[in-house]
Amino acid sequence: MKKIFLSLFMVLFSLNFAFAENLEDNSIEKELEKTQQKAEKADLDINLKSFKSCENMEKVLENYFQTYWEKNKESYRKHYWKTSPQLNATMDMAETKKETSNSIASNKLSGISDGDYSKTNTQVKGVDESDIVKTDGKYIYYFSNKTRMELSSRQKNNKYIYIVSTKNKKLVKKIKVPDTFHDVELYLNNGKLIVSASGYSRGDYRGYYINRHQKTYTIVYNVANIPNLKLEKIYMIDGYLSKSRMIGDYVYVVSQNYFDIPFHDFKKADDIQIKADKIIPKKIDLSYTKNKAKQNFKKFPFHLSTGKVASCNEIEYILPDEKSMEKYDFSPSYNIISVINTKNPEQEVQTKVLTTDNAEMYMSTKNMYLTSYLYNDTRFSCPANTDCFMPYYNKGTNTLIHKFGINSSKIDYKKSTLVPGVPLTQYSMDEYKGNFRILTQTDNWDSGERKKFTGLYILDKDLKLAGKLENLGNNENFKSSRYIGDKLFMVTFRDVDPFFVIDVADPKNPKVLGELKIPGYSTYLHPYDENHIIGLGYDTFQNKWGGTQNAGLKLDLYEINYDKKCGDSNLTDTEKAKCEKGDYKGIIAKQKFSKVFGGKGSESEALHNPRMFMWNAGKEKLFLPVTLRDYDDDYNPKDFFQGMIAFNVNKNSGIREDYRVTNIDLEEVEKIRLEKCKPYIGKKDQKVCKKLLNGETYCYEKKTKKPPKYCFADANVWSYFDEYSWDFRDDFIKRALWIANDVFTISDNKVKALELKTGKEKYEVEMN
Repeated sequence: MKKIFLSLFMVLFSLNFAFAENLEDNSIEKELEKTQQKAEKADLDINLKSFKSCENMEKVLENYFQTYWEKNKESYRKHYWKTSPQLNATMDMAETKKETSNSIASNKLSGISDGDYSKTNTQVKGVDESDIVKTDGKYIYYFSNKTRMELSSRQKNNKYIYIVSTKNKKLVKKIKVPDTFHDVELYLNNGKLIVSASGYSRGDYRGYYINRHQKTYTIVYNVANIPNLKLEKIYMIDGYLSKSRMIGDYVYVVSQNYFDIPFHDFKKADDIQIKADKIIPKKIDLSYTKNKAKQNFKKFPFHLSTGKVASCNEIEYILPDEKSMEKYDFSPSYNIISVINTKNPEQEVQTKVLTTDNAEMYMSTKNMYLTSYLYNDTRFSCPANTDCFMPYYNKGTNTLIHKFGINSSKIDYKKSTLVPGVPLTQYSMDEYKGNFRILTQTDNWDSGERKKFTGLYILDKDLKLAGKLENLGNNENFKSSRYIGDKLFMVTFRDVDPFFVIDVADPKNPKVLGELKIPGYSTYLHPYDENHIIGLGYDTFQNKWGGTQNAGLKLDLYEINYDKKCGDSNLTDTEKAKCEKGDYKGIIAKQKFSKVFGGKGSESEALHNPRMFMWNAGKEKLFLPVTLRDYDDDYNPKDFFQGMIAFNVNKNSGIREDYRVTNIDLEEVEKIRLEKCKPYIGKKDQKVCKKLLNGETYCYEKKTKKPPKYCFADANVWSYFDEYSWDFRDDFIKRALWIANDVFTISDNKVKALELKTGKEKYEVEMN
């Protein structure tokens, strides 16, 4: 074993010492290739507690899975499913998901650092969120996932983390990311670059009841000296990367691993035998250390530890009793919270293992909340004098909430509770003055009647219900929300956009202060100041079939006047008219300014990913990467644009588009367009004559192939791009950030620097 690890470290350090000489660093890929299978054989116990023993763990899990199989065995006899139907559905949902309690002052500055450069737009001040791009004001760190077609027509990804010096205006380092990595995300803090990702291994794990192919990786680099960056930690654990956050020097990584029970193989319940040794997730932890006593080998300053993430009696679990199992679907999985000290990477990674499900996550500086969904087809109340998993829950989908206390590397499980409905995103949740607030959408059929509404539930520090406000936006779809101190702003939509202003100062008595109805809707809300909110979403229109359909993208500036309400004598004539019509209700919340850009088919990832909403409050500038399209009534393309738009948003003068930027070389695209149109130039219909059977000659016009629309004089270069946009996907602008008076647009192929005020191009750096 020592010889294996010795060769491993020789590879590691031969790469590590070459960092200063080589631009490209591929240490992650080579290291993982050599360690993964070897380290699986080693074992290391950690001390946490919950199950009484391995025997107890095996018995509890066996009882659960045997009971589950008994209740669902007919399904497995009819269908060749590897896991349970709802387990499969939950796994699919989890794989496809990839989503505040502060004062106005902190929210207003969201996206701005203490220095004059942008930071990731986050929900909670002091809690960082991952992104594919980070900057410290001197360097730009960007994860690029280029795609190219090989000669074999197979698609191959070129995955790198590029480091660009804004001072020297050039690429100074690129870190090779293994092809097996996906969902790569970055953190940057105090000279440390943290890379987290999901990945997979090619080992043979038949006979295990959990998925050991899927892995979560966390890698820590010291980037204090970019030419000589140092690899300080590689941490690998079973399961895929679910969520993560960073507070100070600590990264909190939540990985999820579903049970993989082959129910279809069993003929009777007793066939299900759980062996703890094969069902506990494992880890590999490779850390730099100066402590020679911890160094596994004399010549190399690294410590390697491997083995299980927890012993049997360290794993906490929540499993339903038999009565509750009859009432709702429950999909248990391992959720492993790993806390990594990036300042001191040799510190042992602390883990908390919970056997439950996980869908969404909210984190404050003191607490973490994990949610999961429970579906039941009937309303359920626990019988009297019976100890049930949950005493009561509504028919339909409910949300189970787990609360954990956070203190540096220490994580303590606090409480669990259940609320009706399902939250939309992490922005549906918030912690304020010790209370946890959550908005959910309930959509149930009861006695042949559909009940659809949004509900607000306020829970105290022990997750007991303090107050609630239900039936918001009846029969409407929940679209967005934002908590700002003791106020909540929420948008629902069906045909129009009800924008709600809700007072949550009294947790026992939340109440709607005002409501605004306008066309379209916002999918993301961002604070502007105490009385204004920016909304990003869609304009809508009624199509020729009578349905409501998305039109172009829409920016709104909402104004909330807490001193005026419908019925007051000081209202303007316009405000009175809107109150009478029902567009205003309660206090006066109005759409002060609105701007629509693009047409049908337009999109921006910022609609659903707030990290792409880059707001510079000091300069009142908003940067949005967009893909704009427009089509006529017959869905023929009219216009196309891919790039970034810079807006000025001012509460007095309105919303103004300042400039547009693209990273696509339009001159090159135009050359390609002209080349493709050459075959149609000078072509005319030709007269063709042929003899018939009776000897007569029949003549007709031979039609030439109709030229594509991008070859006509009234078309522009974007019309060609609309049809072949996939060929230029590596030039799509994915992110924008600013440093001082420069703004940078970032695509997989290049970083382009421009004057922030005017959009004038200054330079660009190719990433190849």
